[in-house]
Amino acid sequence: TAVGASLTGLTVTLTVAVLIVPYLVQPSCAAAVVLMLAAGLLIILAFSFYISVARGLSFTRRFAEMAGLSLGVAAVSFGIGYLLRLFMGVDV
Repeated sequence: TAVGASLTGLTVTLTVAVLIVPYLVQPSCAAAVVLMLAAGLLIILAFSFYISVARGLSFTRRFAEMAGLSLGVAAVSFGIGYLLRLFMGVDV
């Protein structure tokens, strides 16, 4: 429905904004990455809690799965970017 799509779009926009803010306010790139990962884990924590309560699922298992997947994808993406930088000389 249109309402569901609007809420999804708003949620995605707010999530992306929260994840980008550390890079806009933190002069150190390493500190910004740490803050971004912490913010991402807090978002996952809140979403996992909501889903586990609403569906009667295990919070710990749900959080571990979602955090593991998210951090795993981030690590693979970082690794691919690092390899491209090494082998192709791409530097941003």
